[in-house]
Amino acid sequence: MTEARDETRHKAPDGTEKSIKVRREKSITVFEERLNDNLRVRKRHFIDVKAGLKSSFHWPLRSRQEFANYMRHRGWTVDVCETEADLAMAQDAQPDDIVSKDSDMMAYQSVKTLWRPVSNNLILAYKLPDVLATLGITRTQLTALAVVSRNDYHKNIYSLGPAANFSIIK
Repeated sequence: MTEARDETRHKAPDGTEKSIKVRREKSITVFEERLNDNLRVRKRHFIDVKAGLKSSFHWPLRSRQEFANYMRHRGWTVDVCETEADLAMAQDAQPDDIVSKDSDMMAYQSVKTLWRPVSNNLILAYKLPDVLATLGITRTQLTALAVVSRNDYHKNIYSLGPAANFSIIK
């Protein structure tokens, strides 16, 4: 699956290294020119620059495989996931062992506690019963909320924010 995704990205005409570099440089140039000309910098300009920079950090499958082999040779245990790592972690999860900045990990049935690093060695522990009681929702509603809210796969329901998503689910 990851090989197919990597192959598609490589073949896509607008996903080539050259076109990505051109788009990234153009978005930064436009941003810079607007600043220099004292023109208003709009949200769209920030989004364009962010998208361009994000695309610069794509890690091709071959490089990921080489890194995994490098780590294995140094004694590390490396699990390669055919899909998202979240799924593999959730399958192997014990009730209290998930550490993640992704709150959507609570959507998985096996995750009962989420340890979320926030800053300066501070970690917040979210226990499922406490989360459900605080929000006043059921386990099913929490899973639905995780699906329709911003996560690794998509943003919020089109044109709605997290508060609107929550009120719809509740």
